[in-house]
Amino acid sequence: MHRAFSIVIIFLGAMNILEFQSKKFCREFGIPVPESILINNIQPIQNRSIQLKFPLILKAQVASKKRARRGGICLARSWEEAASLSSTMFTTLIDEQPVHRILVEEMVDFQSGYSVSFARDVNDYSIHMIASQSFSSLEENGVRTDHKENEIKYVIDPYYGILDAIGHELCSVLELDRENWEAFISILGNLWKLFSYLELKQLDINPLVLSGSRFFVLGIDIEIDKYALFRHPELENIVSYACTNDLADNLSKLDCDFSIMDGNICVISQSIEMSTAIRDVIKTNHFEASVLVGMHGNLFLERIHRVLETVQKHSSSMCVIIHFLDSASIYAGMMDGIREYLSGSDNPLPILVRIPGLEIRKQPEDSENLIKIPSLDELIPIVNQVIDRTN
Repeated sequence: MHRAFSIVIIFLGAMNILEFQSKKFCREFGIPVPESILINNIQPIQNRSIQLKFPLILKAQVASKKRARRGGICLARSWEEAASLSSTMFTTLIDEQPVHRILVEEMVDFQSGYSVSFARDVNDYSIHMIASQSFSSLEENGVRTDHKENEIKYVIDPYYGILDAIGHELCSVLELDRENWEAFISILGNLWKLFSYLELKQLDINPLVLSGSRFFVLGIDIEIDKYALFRHPELENIVSYACTNDLADNLSKLDCDFSIMDGNICVISQSIEMSTAIRDVIKTNHFEASVLVGMHGNLFLERIHRVLETVQKHSSSMCVIIHFLDSASIYAGMMDGIREYLSGSDNPLPILVRIPGLEIRKQPEDSENLIKIPSLDELIPIVNQVIDRTN
């Protein structure tokens, strides 16, 4: 079962809402965005229940303008790649922020891109609109804007909004084909409605891309004016949050059942009930569990690796007992994940493995930290040896 943990609400002077929230507003105001789904753990990817077409863009939902450079935007071409990338993303800090949610979005092929921004001048409260051609390239970490051309600026009268003359001039300067003018001007009008209705401080669209004959907003950044919040109670629920317990947060996102305790031995099994049974065995010999983990579902390399890293970093564990009773043939990914953890971590925890029928071939680098448990009768003596050695 999941242990309850606190939620901390954070209000900033100027609220930058997250991308998935911004794109929700886009849909409400008739602004086209790619098909997407928001996830808060890896289960939908692990179960392959997401009804989207590959390739997919995975976008960490954090308030960081440099998230692409920090590994917060990744391209996945298969379920296996999506599972590995999301496992890493969920358990990585991006600009010191934990990733609680990932926006999974269909990749849009496009032939041209544009940027549009609205901003209020803090000195005279005038509203400025800037638009330009935006030349972007798709890299391994997603869409990155390289440079802009043909930039044009307007001061918008809030009483009149976007006049037709402005829209037509903008289409001409941006060198849009005539058949795309109507759609572009319509989107421009809807962006203005979004900006003015919510009394935003700033609205940045980059890029707005043309795919075939359709436009899509791929990147959006909305900054809410805190002084207008009292007129928009619907915005008060749109806030960032952080979980105070990193162990619980990461295990939850990796789709694990868990129970956190005060001991020093982590137990991982195929269910929380099995982990509890192993806890009872070691408890009769005066050992206490630090965390019980039930790992149902796919036991792929990256998931195992991240669970072990999380336990090492965020718990008082001195060793890990891994106990599974299913067919040994399904555990190749688990062993790969264990070896990845042992070879890549500084001072890794000793891993005690009991999987009946699984042949464990030790590598020189993990000879001391990868220990096979032949039977439950030998579990306690081995745990004694390991704890004595680590002490």
